[in-house]
Amino acid sequence: MLFQMGHNFSVKGDGYNGKEFPMTKYELFKGLSPSGAAKLVENNQVKPDAPRLMLRLAERVRAYVEAYFELEPELYYSYTHLACRETLPGSPETRDDMSHAVHGDNCNYNLETGECIKKKPAYIWRDYSAVLYLNDDFDGGEFIFGRSKDDIDATIVPRCGRVVGFSGDSLHGVLALKKGERCVLALWFT
Repeated sequence: MLFQMGHNFSVKGDGYNGKEFPMTKYELFKGLSPSGAAKLVENNQVKPDAPRLMLRLAERVRAYVEAYFELEPELYYSYTHLACRETLPGSPETRDDMSHAVHGDNCNYNLETGECIKKKPAYIWRDYSAVLYLNDDFDGGEFIFGRSKDDIDATIVPRCGRVVGFSGDSLHGVLALKKGERCVLALWFT
């Protein structure tokens, strides 16, 4: 249901300052916020069930991350985004670029020095992050922890329903999406 809402109604460049290709020329980025989903209901484009599911799953993921990392006090939402990326027709399946370059969610990462400095324009208030995979019928798009695409500590293969939670200063990225469309419910917490 959420994948279908993202596939059919997410907005090109939403969440990326209107940029449809913010990370790579081979992938189109689209997104939908909870308020955007509510507008779809207002305009009778979707039934209320899909946006309600989006909020219920966001809350389950928040509670899971909070429990897993044994956090007190509780986490609060910073941003929630149904984010989809789709390979463009004719994109090479043998790519060495990244779908999303290695970065920290709450710091500015310098690939040359290896430093991740908590300073604006980074979202320095984001303490934890999580992604919930909404589909897995695509090739590539693996989530990684590491310092670069050539210096990877861990690779997570996307599976529908899988949650990846991590601290905001954990260096992570996404390997090239080689075929298909990859949708996640992305969440940032403070």
